[in-house]
Amino acid sequence: MGYTHPDNFKVKRLPFSYAVWDLEMVEVLSRYQKGCNIHLFVDTGMNREGIRIEELEAFLSKIRSIPGLNVDGLCSHFADASSVSNVSRAFTAKQLVLFEDALRLVRAAGFDPLWRHISASGGIPQDIHHPFTLIRGGIACYGIQPDPRKAIHAISPVMRFVSTLVSVKMIKKR
Repeated sequence: MGYTHPDNFKVKRLPFSYAVWDLEMVEVLSRYQKGCNIHLFVDTGMNREGIRIEELEAFLSKIRSIPGLNVDGLCSHFADASSVSNVSRAFTAKQLVLFEDALRLVRAAGFDPLWRHISASGGIPQDIHHPFTLIRGGIACYGIQPDPRKAIHAISPVMRFVSTLVSVKMIKKR
């Protein structure tokens, strides 16, 4: 599950695993979602969300003292796994090394995450397996090829979005 505003966790216990990268979210989950599963989200180079590798040991030390959570996952996100350029491939390889470094730190802190994932749809044709235990479906769930040059065979949508148009207004150009 992606970002959810912390106030939403106060409503009821939800049966999800949560990707976490900041202590505020960890503390809210500990308080309102006791016993929930969390996936530690590490930043391996996408620079969007995630715990920076150099901050991971301190983060792990702090969450070890927070009750009511089960660390059952470690995740990140490839920045450009579907690209065929040599520069992108080199960057993806660097992200893999950083992820493996993060996994070593997590295990050294006493956690052994069952779910280890870094790849969404774009990484499926890359055939990257170890040390990963799942791939997030991403855009492929909607039947969209992440990169037509490296097509995922027999892809078809597993879900769709449906909406209702509720209003149309004519506006003046300013």
